[in-house]
Amino acid sequence: MGLWMSSIDERGVILFNPRSTQAIGDSTLPMGLIMAASHIAQRFRVKIIDQRLEASWPRLLRDLLKQQPVCMGVTAMTGRQIIEGLKASRIAARAGCSIVWGGVHASLLPAQTVLHPLIDYVVEGEGEETLDELVQYLAEGRDPGCLSGVWTVENGVPRSAGPRALLDLNLLPMTSLISSAILPRVPTGPFSPFTHLEVVPNVVPFATTIPSTRADGGPFHQREFSRI
Repeated sequence: MGLWMSSIDERGVILFNPRSTQAIGDSTLPMGLIMAASHIAQRFRVKIIDQRLEASWPRLLRDLLKQQPVCMGVTAMTGRQIIEGLKASRIAARAGCSIVWGGVHASLLPAQTVLHPLIDYVVEGEGEETLDELVQYLAEGRDPGCLSGVWTVENGVPRSAGPRALLDLNLLPMTSLISSAILPRVPTGPFSPFTHLEVVPNVVPFATTIPSTRADGGPFHQREFSRI
């Protein structure tokens, strides 16, 4: 395609966006995962599956798992997204893929979440830097238990090296999106229903005004307008 840096790790990372109760229309982009992928996409091929819009997501997920990705990340709020996220986690576990959970629910209850048998690691709080470091450690076969913001299980006990400080969102890399599997059938418009996305570095920046807040009620912050 000519858009990938030579240093990109082809094993890749899968990010899964579970469906939830429809509230505002399900053709919006999965901004949380796109932001979380901003650092990872500099070194790894990142693919996002949006379950809200892809009826054949199990087949798509199994096909991607055949490429032996470094891990699969799942985001979830409390409620239906947990049930749907666990469906994807079960498929990934059968393929022997490491499973990482993050998002609102996992950040509120990280110790409980990481004890689930279908979850290997939890990213607490903002995931841009934490998930990037976790993926690096997993790709290199290193123990990520020392990383701030990461929860693991040791001898049946949830462990954490402590929370990570809030990020300066203005320092995050700008990323771009490519629909790699369904481009011919994607309608145009600002909220086109992508079902399978790739996040890539150093192309045309994808602008976002989505703010970031801590799940524990911490400070609200967002990018400056010059970075949007």
